[in-house]
Amino acid sequence: MSKKGERPASRSPTRERDRRRADFAATVSHDLKTPLNAIVGFLSVLMQDTPLMRPEWVEYLGQIDRGARQLLSRINDLLELYRLEAGKIPLKPVWLNPGEILSQAAEAAQEALERNRNQLLLEAPRVRLFCEPRLMLRVARELLVNAAQATRDGVVRATLSCQDRGGGNTRRVSLSVEDSGNSLTSERLDILTRTLATDPASEEARWDGIGLGLALARQAANLLGGRLAIEARPDGGTRAILAFDLPGKQVEDEPAA
Repeated sequence: MSKKGERPASRSPTRERDRRRADFAATVSHDLKTPLNAIVGFLSVLMQDTPLMRPEWVEYLGQIDRGARQLLSRINDLLELYRLEAGKIPLKPVWLNPGEILSQAAEAAQEALERNRNQLLLEAPRVRLFCEPRLMLRVARELLVNAAQATRDGVVRATLSCQDRGGGNTRRVSLSVEDSGNSLTSERLDILTRTLATDPASEEARWDGIGLGLALARQAANLLGGRLAIEARPDGGTRAILAFDLPGKQVEDEPAA
Protein backbone atom coordinates (compact mmCIF):
# COMPACT_ATOMS: atom_id res chain seq x y z
CA MET A 1 0.00 0.00 0.00
CA SER A 2 1.42 3.41 -0.94
CA LYS A 3 1.93 6.10 1.68
CA LYS A 4 -0.33 9.12 1.85
CA GLY A 5 0.58 11.65 -0.80
CA GLU A 6 2.52 9.14 -2.92
CA ARG A 7 1.39 8.14 -6.35
CA PRO A 8 0.72 4.40 -6.75
CA ALA A 9 3.41 2.50 -8.63
CA SER A 10 2.57 2.26 -12.31
CA ARG A 11 2.56 -0.99 -14.22
CA SER A 12 5.71 -1.82 -16.13
CA PRO A 13 5.46 -1.09 -19.87
CA THR A 14 5.84 -4.79 -20.68
CA ARG A 15 3.11 -5.88 -18.25
CA GLU A 16 0.79 -3.13 -19.46
CA ARG A 17 1.38 -4.14 -23.09
CA ASP A 18 0.65 -7.78 -22.25
CA ARG A 19 -2.55 -6.79 -20.44
CA ARG A 20 -3.77 -4.71 -23.38
CA ARG A 21 -2.89 -7.45 -25.83
CA ALA A 22 -4.82 -10.00 -23.77
CA ASP A 23 -7.83 -7.67 -23.60
CA PHE A 24 -7.70 -7.16 -27.36
CA ALA A 25 -7.41 -10.90 -27.96
CA ALA A 26 -10.41 -11.51 -25.71
CA THR A 27 -12.51 -8.99 -27.64
CA VAL A 28 -11.50 -10.31 -31.04
CA SER A 29 -11.94 -13.94 -30.01
CA HIS A 30 -15.45 -13.22 -28.75
CA ASP A 31 -16.37 -11.59 -32.07
CA LEU A 32 -15.00 -14.59 -33.96
CA LYS A 33 -16.30 -17.33 -31.68
CA THR A 34 -19.91 -16.13 -31.70
CA PRO A 35 -20.54 -16.77 -35.43
CA LEU A 36 -18.30 -19.86 -35.37
CA ASN A 37 -20.33 -21.41 -32.57
CA ALA A 38 -23.47 -20.80 -34.62
CA ILE A 39 -21.89 -22.49 -37.66
CA VAL A 40 -20.80 -25.50 -35.61
CA GLY A 41 -24.25 -25.73 -34.02
CA PHE A 42 -26.15 -25.64 -37.30
CA LEU A 43 -23.72 -28.14 -38.83
CA SER A 44 -24.50 -30.53 -35.99
CA VAL A 45 -28.21 -30.19 -36.80
CA LEU A 46 -27.63 -30.76 -40.52
CA MET A 47 -25.47 -33.82 -39.89
CA GLN A 48 -28.35 -35.51 -38.08
CA ASP A 49 -29.94 -35.97 -41.51
CA THR A 50 -26.90 -37.55 -43.15
CA PRO A 51 -28.74 -40.85 -43.86
CA LEU A 52 -30.91 -38.89 -46.28
CA MET A 53 -28.02 -37.14 -48.03
CA ARG A 54 -25.83 -38.06 -50.94
CA PRO A 55 -22.42 -39.42 -49.83
CA GLU A 56 -20.47 -36.49 -51.26
CA TRP A 57 -22.65 -34.03 -49.32
CA VAL A 58 -21.91 -35.89 -46.11
CA GLU A 59 -18.20 -35.66 -46.87
CA TYR A 60 -18.43 -31.91 -47.58
CA LEU A 61 -20.32 -31.29 -44.34
CA GLY A 62 -17.71 -33.28 -42.44
CA GLN A 63 -14.90 -31.19 -43.90
CA ILE A 64 -16.69 -27.95 -43.05
CA ASP A 65 -17.37 -29.17 -39.52
CA ARG A 66 -13.73 -30.21 -38.94
CA GLY A 67 -12.46 -26.90 -40.32
CA ALA A 68 -14.81 -24.86 -38.14
CA ARG A 69 -13.88 -26.81 -35.01
CA GLN A 70 -10.15 -26.48 -35.78
CA LEU A 71 -10.53 -22.72 -36.19
CA LEU A 72 -12.48 -22.49 -32.94
CA SER A 73 -9.78 -24.49 -31.17
CA ARG A 74 -7.07 -22.19 -32.57
CA ILE A 75 -8.90 -19.11 -31.31
CA ASN A 76 -9.10 -20.66 -27.84
CA ASP A 77 -5.39 -21.52 -28.02
CA LEU A 78 -4.44 -17.93 -28.82
CA LEU A 79 -6.67 -16.51 -26.11
CA GLU A 80 -5.31 -18.87 -23.45
CA LEU A 81 -1.68 -18.04 -24.25
CA TYR A 82 -2.29 -14.30 -24.26
CA ARG A 83 -4.07 -14.54 -20.91
CA LEU A 84 -1.27 -16.67 -19.44
CA GLU A 85 1.30 -14.20 -20.72
CA ALA A 86 -0.58 -11.27 -19.17
CA GLY A 87 -0.95 -13.07 -15.84
CA LYS A 88 -4.74 -13.25 -16.15
CA ILE A 89 -4.57 -17.03 -15.81
CA PRO A 90 -2.18 -18.16 -13.08
CA LEU A 91 0.47 -20.70 -13.95
CA LYS A 92 -0.19 -23.86 -11.95
CA PRO A 93 2.78 -26.24 -11.90
CA VAL A 94 1.99 -29.78 -10.82
CA TRP A 95 3.84 -33.09 -10.67
CA LEU A 96 3.41 -34.65 -14.09
CA ASN A 97 4.52 -37.66 -16.07
CA PRO A 98 6.24 -36.46 -19.29
CA GLY A 99 5.38 -39.73 -21.04
CA GLU A 100 1.70 -38.99 -20.52
CA ILE A 101 2.19 -35.48 -21.90
CA LEU A 102 3.71 -36.95 -25.07
CA SER A 103 0.84 -39.42 -25.39
CA GLN A 104 -1.74 -36.64 -25.10
CA ALA A 105 0.12 -34.55 -27.67
CA ALA A 106 0.20 -37.54 -30.03
CA GLU A 107 -3.61 -37.72 -29.95
CA ALA A 108 -3.78 -34.26 -31.52
CA ALA A 109 -1.40 -35.36 -34.30
CA GLN A 110 -3.14 -38.68 -34.94
CA GLU A 111 -5.24 -37.51 -37.90
CA ALA A 112 -2.23 -36.07 -39.73
CA LEU A 113 -0.14 -39.14 -38.90
CA GLU A 114 -2.75 -41.49 -40.37
CA ARG A 115 -3.47 -39.29 -43.39
CA ASN A 116 0.23 -39.13 -44.31
CA ARG A 117 0.92 -42.77 -43.35
CA ASN A 118 3.59 -41.87 -40.80
CA GLN A 119 5.01 -43.95 -37.98
CA LEU A 120 5.18 -42.30 -34.56
CA LEU A 121 7.87 -43.10 -31.97
CA LEU A 122 7.71 -41.68 -28.44
CA GLU A 123 10.42 -41.91 -25.81
CA ALA A 124 10.50 -40.43 -22.31
CA PRO A 125 12.47 -41.24 -19.14
CA ARG A 126 10.85 -42.58 -15.98
CA VAL A 127 10.76 -39.26 -14.14
CA ARG A 128 8.24 -36.84 -12.69
CA LEU A 129 8.51 -33.12 -13.39
CA PHE A 130 7.04 -30.28 -11.36
CA CYS A 131 6.06 -27.75 -14.02
CA GLU A 132 3.11 -26.20 -15.84
CA PRO A 133 1.30 -29.01 -17.75
CA ARG A 134 -0.60 -26.76 -20.18
CA LEU A 135 2.60 -25.22 -21.46
CA MET A 136 4.41 -28.55 -21.79
CA LEU A 137 1.45 -30.01 -23.66
CA ARG A 138 1.19 -26.96 -25.90
CA VAL A 139 4.78 -27.21 -27.10
CA ALA A 140 4.69 -30.99 -27.57
CA ARG A 141 1.37 -30.86 -29.40
CA GLU A 142 2.33 -28.09 -31.81
CA LEU A 143 5.68 -29.69 -32.65
CA LEU A 144 4.16 -33.14 -33.21
CA VAL A 145 1.34 -31.80 -35.39
CA ASN A 146 3.82 -29.78 -37.46
CA ALA A 147 6.07 -32.80 -37.94
CA ALA A 148 3.16 -35.09 -38.84
CA GLN A 149 1.94 -32.63 -41.45
CA ALA A 150 5.40 -32.13 -42.97
CA THR A 151 6.17 -35.84 -43.42
CA ARG A 152 4.70 -38.46 -45.75
CA ASP A 153 5.38 -42.19 -45.52
CA GLY A 154 8.02 -41.47 -42.92
CA VAL A 155 8.81 -41.39 -39.23
CA VAL A 156 8.05 -38.80 -36.55
CA ARG A 157 10.03 -39.22 -33.34
CA ALA A 158 9.54 -37.35 -30.05
CA THR A 159 12.22 -37.80 -27.38
CA LEU A 160 12.23 -36.20 -23.96
CA SER A 161 15.41 -36.26 -21.89
CA CYS A 162 16.40 -34.95 -18.48
CA GLN A 163 20.10 -34.29 -17.84
CA ASP A 164 21.93 -33.31 -14.67
CA ARG A 165 23.52 -29.85 -14.61
CA GLY A 166 25.41 -28.29 -11.74
CA GLY A 167 25.85 -31.33 -9.51
CA GLY A 168 22.16 -32.12 -9.26
CA ASN A 169 21.04 -28.61 -8.38
CA THR A 170 19.63 -28.11 -11.87
CA ARG A 171 18.18 -30.47 -14.45
CA ARG A 172 18.00 -29.62 -18.15
CA VAL A 173 14.73 -30.84 -19.70
CA SER A 174 14.84 -31.25 -23.47
CA LEU A 175 12.12 -32.25 -25.89
CA SER A 176 13.26 -33.15 -29.40
CA VAL A 177 10.75 -33.74 -32.21
CA GLU A 178 12.22 -35.06 -35.46
CA ASP A 179 10.64 -35.83 -38.80
CA SER A 180 11.93 -37.50 -41.96
CA GLY A 181 10.25 -35.08 -44.35
CA ASN A 182 11.94 -32.79 -46.83
CA SER A 183 14.78 -30.74 -45.41
CA LEU A 184 14.25 -27.01 -44.99
CA THR A 185 15.86 -24.66 -47.47
CA SER A 186 18.68 -22.56 -46.06
CA GLU A 187 16.56 -19.41 -46.47
CA ARG A 188 13.62 -20.94 -44.61
CA LEU A 189 15.88 -22.30 -41.86
CA ASP A 190 17.50 -18.87 -41.45
CA ILE A 191 14.06 -17.21 -41.01
CA LEU A 192 12.99 -19.81 -38.46
CA THR A 193 16.26 -19.67 -36.53
CA ARG A 194 16.30 -15.88 -36.26
CA THR A 195 12.61 -15.62 -35.40
CA LEU A 196 12.56 -18.38 -32.79
CA ALA A 197 15.65 -16.92 -31.12
CA THR A 198 13.74 -13.67 -30.46
CA ASP A 199 11.98 -13.32 -27.14
CA PRO A 200 8.26 -13.32 -28.06
CA ALA A 201 7.58 -10.76 -25.32
CA SER A 202 10.01 -8.25 -26.83
CA GLU A 203 9.18 -5.41 -29.18
CA GLU A 204 11.27 -7.08 -31.91
CA ALA A 205 9.22 -10.28 -31.85
CA ARG A 206 7.43 -11.18 -35.06
CA TRP A 207 5.41 -14.20 -36.12
CA ASP A 208 6.14 -13.65 -39.80
CA GLY A 209 7.31 -16.79 -41.53
CA ILE A 210 7.15 -19.28 -38.64
CA GLY A 211 3.50 -20.28 -38.85
CA LEU A 212 0.91 -20.17 -36.10
CA GLY A 213 1.80 -23.58 -34.65
CA LEU A 214 5.46 -22.71 -34.08
CA ALA A 215 4.51 -19.24 -32.85
CA LEU A 216 2.26 -20.77 -30.19
CA ALA A 217 4.99 -23.25 -29.25
CA ARG A 218 7.52 -20.42 -28.96
CA GLN A 219 5.21 -18.46 -26.65
CA ALA A 220 4.69 -21.51 -24.43
CA ALA A 221 8.43 -22.28 -24.39
CA ASN A 222 9.17 -18.73 -23.27
CA LEU A 223 6.62 -18.97 -20.45
CA LEU A 224 8.36 -22.18 -19.32
CA GLY A 225 11.58 -20.19 -19.08
CA GLY A 226 13.08 -22.03 -22.04
CA ARG A 227 13.79 -21.60 -25.71
CA LEU A 228 12.65 -23.30 -28.89
CA ALA A 229 15.11 -24.00 -31.71
CA ILE A 230 14.84 -25.70 -35.08
CA GLU A 231 17.48 -27.26 -37.29
CA ALA A 232 17.87 -29.39 -40.39
CA ARG A 233 18.85 -33.01 -39.78
CA PRO A 234 21.99 -34.21 -41.61
CA ASP A 235 20.14 -37.20 -43.10
CA GLY A 236 17.08 -35.20 -44.12
CA GLY A 237 14.09 -33.83 -42.28
CA THR A 238 13.80 -31.35 -39.45
CA ARG A 239 14.47 -31.35 -35.71
CA ALA A 240 12.72 -28.96 -33.29
CA ILE A 241 14.09 -28.73 -29.75
CA LEU A 242 12.59 -27.29 -26.58
CA ALA A 243 15.06 -26.84 -23.71
CA PHE A 244 14.50 -25.43 -20.24
CA ASP A 245 15.98 -25.84 -16.77
CA LEU A 246 14.27 -26.95 -13.58
CA PRO A 247 15.64 -26.94 -10.03
CA GLY A 248 16.81 -30.40 -9.06
CA LYS A 249 14.07 -30.70 -6.43
CA GLN A 250 11.44 -30.32 -9.17
CA VAL A 251 12.56 -33.54 -10.88
CA GLU A 252 12.05 -36.97 -9.34
CA ASP A 253 13.38 -40.19 -10.78
CA GLU A 254 10.82 -42.96 -10.67
CA PRO A 255 11.99 -46.41 -9.57
CA ALA A 256 12.25 -49.05 -12.27
CA ALA A 257 9.22 -51.34 -12.59
